[in-house]
Amino acid sequence: MKLFLVRHGEVFNPKQIIYGKIPGYFLSDKGCQDIKNTAEKLGENGPFELIYASPMDRTRQSAEIISSIVGSTIEVEPRITETDVGSFQGEPFTKLPTDYFSDASEEYGIESPRVVLNRMMNWFEEVRRKHAWRNLIAVSHRDPIGALVNELNKTATKKVENCFPDTAQAFQIESFEDQLNIQPL
Repeated sequence: MKLFLVRHGEVFNPKQIIYGKIPGYFLSDKGCQDIKNTAEKLGENGPFELIYASPMDRTRQSAEIISSIVGSTIEVEPRITETDVGSFQGEPFTKLPTDYFSDASEEYGIESPRVVLNRMMNWFEEVRRKHAWRNLIAVSHRDPIGALVNELNKTATKKVENCFPDTAQAFQIESFEDQLNIQPL
C-alpha cells in the first residue's frame, strides 16, 4: 500500500482564531493553489483507489480539489479529524499554550497526543489491511498526521525528520508486509 497523508491547505482566518472543529472555515486562495500544486504531484503517483478526508470543511475542500485532479472518490473518515482543543476553540491563537499537544494536553482540556495517536493508528491498521497493494490519499490535520508519522517513524526503514507537516504538505507512506518507508512527497 502507498498512502499519501496530506495536510489541508491554508485556511482563510483573518481574525486568527483557533477554529478547531468550528464549521465554516475554508481554504484561502493561497490554500486552494497550494493544494492544487500538491494534487498535481500526487497525480504522478496514481491511480488512487480512494481519498479519505476528515469531516472538517477545510479538509473536505482540499480533498475535492485533489479529487478533481487525480480523479478519485472521497470518503469522509471521522478518525482522522482535527485534535479537540476544548475551550480554546474560538479563542485567539495567542491563548493556545505552546505545549498544547504534549503530555500536558489533558491539563488544558485538550485531546492528548496518546488519544489522537490511538484513533489514527486504529484507522491506519484498518486501511493497511483493507487496501493492501493500493494507492490511497488521506487529507487530515497537522497534529493527527504528526502523531501517526512520528509513531510509524519508530519502525520505518526510511524516515522523515519533521513529522508535523506544513499546510498542503504531504508524506508518502509505503507499507509492504511489515516494512514501512516514509518520505515527503
